[in-house]
Amino acid sequence: MKHLKTLALLLLFAGSIFVIVAPAILGAGPTTTWTATPGHVTEGSNVNLVLTLKGYTPSHNYFFVVNVTDPSASKSAVNKTVLVDSSGNGVLTIRFPTDFNLEAKAWTNLTGSYVANVTKTSASRPSGTLTFTVGLTDQLSYQRSLKARITAYGYIPRKEANITIAKGPARIFSHPRSTVNATGFVNDF
Repeated sequence: MKHLKTLALLLLFAGSIFVIVAPAILGAGPTTTWTATPGHVTEGSNVNLVLTLKGYTPSHNYFFVVNVTDPSASKSAVNKTVLVDSSGNGVLTIRFPTDFNLEAKAWTNLTGSYVANVTKTSASRPSGTLTFTVGLTDQLSYQRSLKARITAYGYIPRKEANITIAKGPARIFSHPRSTVNATGFVNDF
């Protein structure tokens, strides 16, 4: 009988340990969120790549590699450190291309889709992948009465550039005398 009481107490004790420990074991674990804001920019503009960490080891540094591939398949990379606070959360904002060094050859001077991967240095696969676009206009679509901001890169500085917008064979807009600035950008409204 004494052994049954001891066994019952032991099972009750073991059960209470499982109840206390189980939420930590069965929890979701650390999460990583990877976003780009804005998701569409004009040539020569920055995109904020935001890495958010939740549920990581408190007061710990984590090391990440950020790789961006442009529409021509050219790649640029930068190493970054995220210090997680005492509650296990951390945020890192990287401005692409400004926060990439010159050796990375990072630019937003090509129109099209860019792919950004972030990988924890101790991991073998990316923690997150996202896509952002670079275009000649500041938005993907417009209301009829809104002005479109047009920015283009790669022209001869201080020369004139012709801007023509067409849909099929129909010319919608033409601006024959846009001025190119000293760095090769055309900015027109």
